[in-house]
Formats: sequence, structure tokens, C-alpha cells
Amino acid sequence: MAVAVKKLLMLPGVFLTLGAQLCLSQGLLQPLSLAIQPELFSTEFVVDRPGQLREAQLKSGLDLSLGEDLLELELDYKLQGKADQAQPAALVSQQIAASLDSGALEKLLDVDLGLEALASFREGVDSYHYKLTPSVTRAFSDLARLQLNYQYVLDKAAPLAPERERRGYAMLLDGSARGGRLTWSGSYRNTSVFQERLLLTGSTQALELKSRYQLADTFHLELSSALRHQAHFGEVDPQLSSVKRYTAGFGWSPSARYALAFRLNNLDEQREQQRQEAFGSGSLSWFPRPDLEFTLDYGEQLLEGSAGWMVHTRFDLNG
Repeated sequence: MAVAVKKLLMLPGVFLTLGAQLCLSQGLLQPLSLAIQPELFSTEFVVDRPGQLREAQLKSGLDLSLGEDLLELELDYKLQGKADQAQPAALVSQQIAASLDSGALEKLLDVDLGLEALASFREGVDSYHYKLTPSVTRAFSDLARLQLNYQYVLDKAAPLAPERERRGYAMLLDGSARGGRLTWSGSYRNTSVFQERLLLTGSTQALELKSRYQLADTFHLELSSALRHQAHFGEVDPQLSSVKRYTAGFGWSPSARYALAFRLNNLDEQREQQRQEAFGSGSLSWFPRPDLEFTLDYGEQLLEGSAGWMVHTRFDLNG
């Protein structure tokens, strides 16, 4: 058995970093690594004027990482307290996030497994949020990758708000062929919302498909489709809606600094009444530097069903 511990304490700031590694090599046990990083007494004060405190915050946390070939666990705990003149009592909230992986099981099944959990709640207030997300990912050679996700959410936004439960699953598929010239992706999502864990209040089904084919170094074609069906169940008759959208277009990049795209869209929307129309959209992008991008978008349905222009700017801070 070998144990290595590192400890660092910095003053006058009240920050403590503690790391430890524990290795067990006896018998059938695999090397085990343990890392702990606490954050103690991170404070913040807001003062209206000298001698008068308006708001005070206290934050604390703990990061725990436990690794082994069979099981890898990461845990993140945060505690936050807040007091101000408007509240008679201090508000204290806690959050716990965890992820679980198993390298040995992934090698045995030839898949990528993941499990993520999140819990947050406030002391003295009937408000909470819980989320659980398991996932499975499988790659089929270099052609495609399939991912299956399930998500369970239970939350209550405020003391007087009803408890809501959301269950949903998703299937995602992406891949490429012809040396990467042809790429595609697709997703299907199904979500149901319950109130007080029994009453079904809404459901959503969504299907999305995208494909792109690179005809030349500077020219490509793209096709996409999206279908979405929603149902809301209230005290009266259920409200149903559906949206179908099909898009075909091309992109042209005459140089490394410019890119032009044009798309033709067909929209079929059915809510209280059916609406079907075809419209165009496009974009012009300029890359003055590798880490800087300016894009001008135009669409006949860009802003809430009206034609409009939109400018985007992207700057990569990592260079």
C-alpha cells in the first residue's frame, strides 16, 4: 500500500487545496486514485456606504474524484448562503452533482457508458430540482455512432408551484462515408411532463435529420428535415400542434476568408389553423482571422415569422 498526500494552504485568502492519491496493489485490487479539493469560506460583501452592509454571501464546496478500472466517480458539492436587508432570514442552497463511469464494463461491452446525477435544494423553502441522466454510446466502425439517452427530472420551482416530473429519452445517430465527404446526423426525442407525478400535462415528439455532401473543396450540398409534435393537456380539450420543416441548400467558400450559403425552406405548421409556405434564407460569413468570424444572416422567416437580418460575431478566446 502506498499513500501520497499533497496539501497547500494560502493566506490571507481563505482557500485550501488538498490532494491525495491512494494506491492499493495487493491481491486482486487495481490501482485506486483519490483526489479531494475543498473550497472553504469564499465570501463576498456588498456595501451601500461605509459602515452599512447591504448583502453578504458565503460559498463553500468540495470536489471528490475516485478512480479505479472498474469504477470512476466524480462528486461536486456546493453550498451557498446569502443574507441581505430585504430578507428577514438567510437563504441557504445546496447542490450535488455526480458522474459515474466504468472502464472495465465499457471494454467488456464495447460501449461508452455514462451516468450523471444532479440535486439542488434550498433550506427552509419547499423548492428543489433533481435530475438523472444515464447514457449509452456505441460506435460502428468509422461509419456511424449511436447514442441512447434517458432523462428523469423532478422539480418544484417555488413553494406555491406544483411539482413537475419530466421523463424523456433520445436516440442520436451520426456518421460519415466516402472518406468524410458525406456526413449525416439524426435524432429522435420523446418527452412527457407530469404534474404531481400522476397527471399527464404535456408531451413532445421531435425528429431531426441532417446530411451534407462535399462536392468539391469549395462547394457542398445540404439537406435537412425537422418534425415536431406537441400536446398540452389542460382542464379543457387538449391543445395539439405540429411543425414540419424541410430545407435544401448549398454552400460556397471561394476563399479561406469568405463563405456563402443559400437555403430553400418549406414550412408546414398546424396549430389553431394550418399554415404552409416556402421561403428562402441565406448567410454570408467573413473570417478576417482564424479566431474571428462575422456572419450576416437573412431569412424571410427569421424574426417571429417576418423577414429580417441578423449579425453574429464569434471570437475564439483560446486562439
